[in-house]
Amino acid sequence: MRSTHCIRALLGVALATIAAIAAPAPAAAQQPSSPAESTLSIFLRGALIGSEQSSVVRSAGGWTITSSGRLNAPFDIVTRSFQARYDANWKPLELTIDSVSRGLPFTVHTTVDGATMKTDVVTNGQSNTVTAMTDAEVLLPNLFFAAFEAVSSRLRTAAT
Repeated sequence: MRSTHCIRALLGVALATIAAIAAPAPAAAQQPSSPAESTLSIFLRGALIGSEQSSVVRSAGGWTITSSGRLNAPFDIVTRSFQARYDANWKPLELTIDSVSRGLPFTVHTTVDGATMKTDVVTNGQSNTVTAMTDAEVLLPNLFFAAFEAVSSRLRTAAT
């Protein structure tokens, strides 16, 4: 019987520890978090074609996802910098991409203001601006995989 009580006591301590770790901090006490860093490996038809190094940071102003990386053939894209900013509730605020696609400079800058999204794209010195009405929940530009960190984080917070 003595070992049963010991196991119950250890189980109680373990559950209390897990509850303390899992409990959310009060909103007022939240400080900027240390970056959650990841290396994303990108495969096409089972072959490794690139990778991105990404980080997710929470601050008083919300969430910021940053990354850099490279996709080899058939895409040939070097991402010098990627940054997506979201508010504290994961509503998109801004997206900035500085990259080289097949040897040509390529930049994107998108801002979200309420239901209006304005995107400036510059490819090899040629610029184009598009403004659209949207209720975007997440910003997912093609071939920039660190953007999916927002989906992952939103799913994680939705489960709690």
